[in-house]
Amino acid sequence: MQLKGCDELSKMEGKAGATARKRKAMGIDCSQDPGVFATFLCARCKRPFCENCVGLEDGKKVYCLACAAVEGTSKKGEGEEKGKVAKPLKVVFFISLLLLVVIGGYSVAAKYLHQIQKEPLPPLTEAQEADLGKCMENLEALSMLVAEYQVINHRDPEGIEDVITLEKDKPLLIEPVEKYEYGLEDYPAIGLVIACPNPDAHHLYDLYAQPGTPAVAVKDGE
Repeated sequence: MQLKGCDELSKMEGKAGATARKRKAMGIDCSQDPGVFATFLCARCKRPFCENCVGLEDGKKVYCLACAAVEGTSKKGEGEEKGKVAKPLKVVFFISLLLLVVIGGYSVAAKYLHQIQKEPLPPLTEAQEADLGKCMENLEALSMLVAEYQVINHRDPEGIEDVITLEKDKPLLIEPVEKYEYGLEDYPAIGLVIACPNPDAHHLYDLYAQPGTPAVAVKDGE
């Protein structure tokens, strides 16, 4: 794309001028230079003009001096608009790339952590076996008391202490390892359970008992 003045074209014997002179005269005068045959029609205003009044050549399109200034400004504006559009696209691309990196890193970390969690724990010692047995006995005894409470009161107890009516049953409330108190929890798809507060001490993912049923030991989260 080349923008030229009328005086410059009249003095220069360049390639663009030589190409223009090869054009056949149209038999009508140039709209800018009376008495000079026109060789072009402006691609914008459609007026005839001679080779000396060529203002802009854009491929097969030729513009007169007056329209060349307008068209040149328009082309510049298009370039600026493209630049404005390109910047948001670059930002979107960068954010997308960053998200892919974060997601990929998370997947690798999750896989690594999953492998760590799957590593087998050492077997329980005799003392730990005894603690597990005692914990399961407590859960099963409490499950029977909770079931009895439900039958008598026609509702669930608000707290595990509500089911203890005898002094001899109070030790059942305490888990044997860390001495935490058992609790009532509402498990999805299961309902009310008496839950061990410290299943990790027994190398378990979870340990609980539903009212009136034996204790359930869950080895992992699956």
